[in-house]
Amino acid sequence: MTRATRQLARILFGIAMAATAVMAVLTVGDVLLRYALRSPIPGTYELVGFLSVMAVSLALPQIQAKHGHIVVDLVARKAKPALANALELAILAIQAAFFGVLTWRVAVNAGDIFAAGQVSDILHIPLVFIYSIAAVGPAGTTLVLLEQCADWVARRRA
Repeated sequence: MTRATRQLARILFGIAMAATAVMAVLTVGDVLLRYALRSPIPGTYELVGFLSVMAVSLALPQIQAKHGHIVVDLVARKAKPALANALELAILAIQAAFFGVLTWRVAVNAGDIFAAGQVSDILHIPLVFIYSIAAVGPAGTTLVLLEQCADWVARRRA
């Protein structure tokens, strides 16, 4: 994988971690203010929802780059090495196609939401921002997967 892609995945992961930290602070602050002063932070539920979309989406490229996902290899473990290698490439390619389509669909939805001018119910945040951020994670994951496919091919040729 190229240095630029690794760096991009790390940056997106850092933003995802920051979003998670902000979620925690918001939630704790909301609960404390709700019980101590009977005055919750307005829009906390909405913000935590948006931040969780950001955290999950933006963490995906780094998780894929580090192979931090769950692997169920019941078939590959019992298969001959040639079949196991072919399965590895096929799975990477299918994942790349899936995340590519996901990126495309989220981006199309972002465009539709922008055209409609939709905003969130409580804080009136333009939803196009949330959808646009949600498209970045799958796009980065697609890039990581395509580079992993290329690396797989390069390793087999070497």
